[in-house]
Amino acid sequence: MSMATAANLTVGQFRQALEDNKPVRHVTAKQDKIRMEHYVPLHPCVVKAVSPLLDERKGTELMFQHGSLWMWIKRQKIPM
Repeated sequence: MSMATAANLTVGQFRQALEDNKPVRHVTAKQDKIRMEHYVPLHPCVVKAVSPLLDERKGTELMFQHGSLWMWIKRQKIPM
């Protein structure tokens, strides 16, 4: 997922993904940089990191501020 796409994801979309047995994020065509609808599985490290960010936030609020997300990703050691 590109950084431009990640900057358009909402808190509500992550809440919905974490409710599933296997957390998968649905990215709409409108949110995607190349306008292609797709699904993104969430790594357990990502689930652990974003769960606390959902508390007391509105579902329509953007999940990440683009710059802060980019810095977090650079610091993580997540195996593919």
